[in-house]
Amino acid sequence: MTKNLLLAISIIPLSLLAQKNNFYGGGYEENLLERNSNESSILLNLDETLIDGKPTEKDSLALTPSFDIHANWDNRNIHSYSKDLSRMEGEIDLALVKSNHDYCHPINGIVTSDFGYRSGKHHYGIDLRLKIGDPIFSAFGGIVRISQYSASYGNVMVVRHDNGLETLYAHLSKRHFSSGQRVKSGQKIGLGGNTGRSTGPHLHFECRYLGKPINPNDIIDFENGVLKGKHLSISRETFSYFTKIKKKVYHSIKKGETLYAVSRRYSTPVSKLFKMNGLSQESTLSVGQTVRVR
Repeated sequence: MTKNLLLAISIIPLSLLAQKNNFYGGGYEENLLERNSNESSILLNLDETLIDGKPTEKDSLALTPSFDIHANWDNRNIHSYSKDLSRMEGEIDLALVKSNHDYCHPINGIVTSDFGYRSGKHHYGIDLRLKIGDPIFSAFGGIVRISQYSASYGNVMVVRHDNGLETLYAHLSKRHFSSGQRVKSGQKIGLGGNTGRSTGPHLHFECRYLGKPINPNDIIDFENGVLKGKHLSISRETFSYFTKIKKKVYHSIKKGETLYAVSRRYSTPVSKLFKMNGLSQESTLSVGQTVRVR
C-alpha cells in the first residue's frame, strides 16, 4: 500500500532517522526534505510504505513519540501548543508505566514550592531543593524535544514520552543531551543549578499534556519519590484550576486597610495591584472602594 502525501511539520532532527519507535507515520528519503526557512519547518513528501502492516525503519512520524497525539514536533519553542483542555469531553486513561522500573524520581529533594498560586501568579510546577551539581534524572523514557537556555527557565530540558506526556527540568547548571536524542528512565540528563530566574539552587519540574500543565502531585508521591499509580486519568477536572486563574477576584477596602495589606492577604504584588486598578503610590483608598486583586 503506497500513499503520496505532502505535510508541513515542525523541525525534526535528522538524528531521529537512526532511532525506532512504535507509532505509525510516513516513510521518506532524505533527498525529499526541503527546508522552509520562513516558517522554520520541514516539508516532507511522504511515501508511506508499510511492511506487514508496520512502519519501516525510515518512517519519520514513527520516530517521534506520540506524534499521533501531538501532530507537532517543535524543538525551538518550549510552549508551542494552544489546546484548551479545560473544555475537553470525556476522559483519557493515560498509561504511565508498565512496571515500577519505568519511573525514576528526578531528584530526591525536599519540595520548596508547590504547584498552585504563588506571589500573584500560578506556579505550574514543583520546586525541589538541591545542591548545584546534583544529578538530575529523566522521570520516564522518551526523546528530548527541548534542550536550550531560557531567560526564565535557565538551562532547560523538555522530554516527550511515548504516552504523550512531557516533563520539563529547569534551572540546570548543565545539560547532557541535545534535542532529538533518546533518553531512558533513570538516565542522567543534566546537573542541578541556579540558572535563569531563580532565587536559589533547585529543580523546577513540570508535567504537561498537549502543552497544558498537570499538577505533578496527581502523578507523583514526592514525599516517597514514587508514582501514585501506573495510570493517570485525564479529564477537564485535571485542568479546572485554569478557570480559577482566569476568574477575576475583587476586594472591598475596609477602614484603615492599605494596599500593602491587601497585597499580603492575596499574595499579589503591589505593583500588579497598581497596574490592574490604575493606581499609583499617590493614590488614596476610600472605605468600601472595590479593587481587583486577581
